[in-house]
Amino acid sequence: MPKLRLPPLPSPAEWRTMIPRASAIETSAGMRESVKRHYLTNPTIANQFVRHLGLRDNEVVIDAYASTGVMTRALLAGGRDTTTPKDWAKVAAEVGPIGAQAGKTKRRNAGQFTFPPWNVDHAVSPKLPARKEGEKVRLPKLVVANDPAVNQLSRGLGFDPDWAPPNVWDFNDPQDEERMKEFPRRTADRDMSQIYPSQLEDRLKFSILSPFLWETVPGILSSPEVWEKLPVYDDTKTGVEATKRPWLAQAPPITFVASVPDTTLGEQMVSQWITTVIGSDDYGRSWLWQWGRVRMALMVTQSVYDRIMAQSGETIRGKLSVLAQALFHIRPLPPYHHVPDVDKSSRRIYTDMDWRERTEGMARAVTRASGSVAAPPPTSEVTLTRREDWFPPAGHAVDRTKKPGKDEFTDRPLLLGLELIPRTDPLVLPETRDSWEYVLRKLFVRESQPLSVVLPSLAFGAENLLDKIEALDSPYAGKAVPRTTIVRNLEIDEWHRIVDTFDKWAFRPENLIMDSRIDSEEGRNVGMSI
Repeated sequence: MPKLRLPPLPSPAEWRTMIPRASAIETSAGMRESVKRHYLTNPTIANQFVRHLGLRDNEVVIDAYASTGVMTRALLAGGRDTTTPKDWAKVAAEVGPIGAQAGKTKRRNAGQFTFPPWNVDHAVSPKLPARKEGEKVRLPKLVVANDPAVNQLSRGLGFDPDWAPPNVWDFNDPQDEERMKEFPRRTADRDMSQIYPSQLEDRLKFSILSPFLWETVPGILSSPEVWEKLPVYDDTKTGVEATKRPWLAQAPPITFVASVPDTTLGEQMVSQWITTVIGSDDYGRSWLWQWGRVRMALMVTQSVYDRIMAQSGETIRGKLSVLAQALFHIRPLPPYHHVPDVDKSSRRIYTDMDWRERTEGMARAVTRASGSVAAPPPTSEVTLTRREDWFPPAGHAVDRTKKPGKDEFTDRPLLLGLELIPRTDPLVLPETRDSWEYVLRKLFVRESQPLSVVLPSLAFGAENLLDKIEALDSPYAGKAVPRTTIVRNLEIDEWHRIVDTFDKWAFRPENLIMDSRIDSEEGRNVGMSI
């Protein structure tokens, strides 16, 4: 069973002392989207997430927003972390002092502590199921823990903060000015591909730039410490270019894992990550899609999960639902708690379709549109989580005077898992992207109305497209759509017919760009435009 050269994480009660209030010492882009973050503290759930994800041979994993390394440890161990305090005691005796040692760090805001800053003897051992006969535990070739919160990487994984360029707060102390001259002084001078080694685990590297920056993830994959671990696809090229592959080639052994901050900007990041997959080998591809069909494994908020998973006919279905399902194969990952036909605020928690019988007498009942064809839940399994499985504890503000009860369960996990694998034949192409976004945005404004009522909102005369959209024998792509179909009930193939018909319409409006669209894919920050 895998043993890591990292200390087992503390009990939930000790997380309050492990992560101080001012743990996020970066002030550049990458912290404003993560001011409000919940961290998974339960290693059992993290290991379950990794086992159900399934690592492949020679996998390279980027663990975005790694924080103190709960998910990082599970990834390094292939979902079967059996490291004990005795194992760490042997490593500690071998390597000596690690990370930011008390009184020695040059960084004023890095904190003064001896690593690890918790009692390892109180560590929580993950509960692992027995291995099945013949089951193989696959370990990743490399894991890159990526987080702009240097102090959290330092406290949880032993990263030495003095390796990182200082931030503006390190220069606000006159006493530190002289000794800080040896470090780079400008965030803009940072190398986007800068990777730092771990003093403990050979298969662990660090990146302190944020996924908030578009350049961060491609920069990590372009670093020699990372791309040299990737298989060569095109031996006619050299360096990192030899590791990139066309879209229809076999998917690369790369997984992008992220525990997304539960903020508005965090939701925008997920939406933009999804739509960046729109591209082609002829038009060129952006972000991590230059390496082919890289899979993403995300832990997202209830609202984002529900919107991505919403089936045709469900109340919360919208533009993100359609685009995600048109571009990716999607399946849930732990912690599980799928709610069919959830309300728009994601407050309903029942996992079957009989919720109305249980809520008789409620002052306000949420009803679905007439003719709903909501699909059954993709999984009936529910992962029970306690308030102490998250930090700050679920249901509490960041108040260290409050202690959660040990046996208090959450109504639903704060974050839910999703695996997204890009389709080989996505319905949304670069040349039709504007039409897809325009049509979806316009029609979902009146989602409970039939197509015949809403279609004229696309442009003057658009009602003339109805006959072509309804035609069974038609040159247009997708599936024929009756004009009486409610917008919310449209399926992916039906959306394809509507968009293709509109896109080829001779009188289609010339300007389809929405104000929220960001034109440049290079050198911009995720979430800069809303």
